[in-house]
Amino acid sequence: MTPAKIDSAILSVVSQNWQKVAMIIVKTADKVDVAFRESEGCYEVIAARLYALAEVGKLDSQGNVRNWRFSEVKLPPQS
Repeated sequence: MTPAKIDSAILSVVSQNWQKVAMIIVKTADKVDVAFRESEGCYEVIAARLYALAEVGKLDSQGNVRNWRFSEVKLPPQS
């Protein structure tokens, strides 16, 4: 699974409303292919891509995104 495909899956489940990082990771895992989903470390790989998207501004975040249950992300406002 390429980073671009994971990024696309993440962006397809994130909305304009704040959502817990843990929920986005689980929803993203449901969208990726079964072989990747069942591989060891799937959630961590998705989380790493989510961190990267937040770092470059493709996602807004609040809280420490590495603390999945206590942080949230959403799509940034469109200009």
